[in-house]
Amino acid sequence: MFKQEDHEGRPPTPARPLEGAERGIRDRLSDGHRLAWVAETEREICGQVFLCLVERMPDPYEDSALL
Repeated sequence: MFKQEDHEGRPPTPARPLEGAERGIRDRLSDGHRLAWVAETEREICGQVFLCLVERMPDPYEDSALL
């Protein structure tokens, strides 16, 4: 439903089965490099944040941990 802002308040018609998207999201979130949070108001989702951890560019310094 978060895509409705791109479609004048109405969610677009899915081009693929939602189960495939759910499975893909679940797989990506399970690897530990991606995180997601949702905001709720009165038990309804009203926002979301998605974070993808990436490696820093190689550099000559010791601390090259994930960002």
